Amino acid sequence: MPLEKEEFSVSQLIYNFFHFYSYDFDPESMQIDIPKGGFSYKDEHDTSAFSIIDPFDLHNNPGKHVKTFSDEHMKIKD
Repeated sequence: MPLEKEEFSVSQLIYNFFHFYSYDFDPESMQIDIPKGGFSYKDEHDTSAFSIIDPFDLHNNPGKHVKTFSDEHMKIKD
């Protein structure tokens, strides 16, 4: 059975993106898993505030520069 294509406006996509990462995504326990195309649970040794699995280098975390108490993070969080 073919999947039905849902069409959203650009504003709906942007709203849904920010809503998901503000309210639904838990960066303390989950990470963005680009190679698998979704999310996975963090390794128990991962203490970074935001984790992304790099598809070209699985040991690189592009999100490692996000700091929990940085000015930029606090602006987004508020």
